[in-house]
Amino acid sequence: MLPSVPSSVKKKIVAFLISAGLVAGVANHEGFRDKAYIGIPGDLVTIGSGFTKREDGTPVQMGDTITRKESDIRLKKELQAYRTRISQCIKVPVTENQADAFTSLAFNIGTGAFCKSTLVRKLNLYDYEGACQEILRWDKFGGKPLKGLTNRRKDEYKLCLTSQP
Repeated sequence: MLPSVPSSVKKKIVAFLISAGLVAGVANHEGFRDKAYIGIPGDLVTIGSGFTKREDGTPVQMGDTITRKESDIRLKKELQAYRTRISQCIKVPVTENQADAFTSLAFNIGTGAFCKSTLVRKLNLYDYEGACQEILRWDKFGGKPLKGLTNRRKDEYKLCLTSQP
C-alpha cells in the first residue's frame, strides 16, 4: 500500500522533538493527581500524569506525592524518552502527528508492547493507514473496553491520520 501522506512531510521519528500538543494531549487523557492512587482495581499504583514508576525506576507506592510542576517537568522528559525508544522499532519515516500519536500510545501501553505490536509491523511495511487503525485495538483493560481508553484511542487515531499543515 502506498503511504497516504506525501513523503515530503515524513521524517525519521528521531528527528522530532515532542510537541506542546503531545504533552497537553497526554496530560489531558492521564489527568493529574498529586497523591498516589489506583484508578481501576487491578491496575498499577499511579501518580501525577500517569506515572507508575518513580524517577529512580522503582514502582510508585501508595502514600507517594508529586507537585504539578514536578509532574509537568517529568512528563516532558519521559515523553521524549518514549519517543526515542519507539524510534528504535519504527523503521520508516512518519509525520509529526503520527509520531505524537504513537508516542502517546506507547506512553500508555509501554514501549515493549508497542514495538512488538501489529501496528509496528504494518507501519514498517508502509501500511500507514493500517498502522493508525491498529491504535483503536488498544482500548481494553482486563479484556473489556474502557470508555476513557476508547476516547483516548479515538483521539490518537484521528491525530495519526491528520496530515501536517
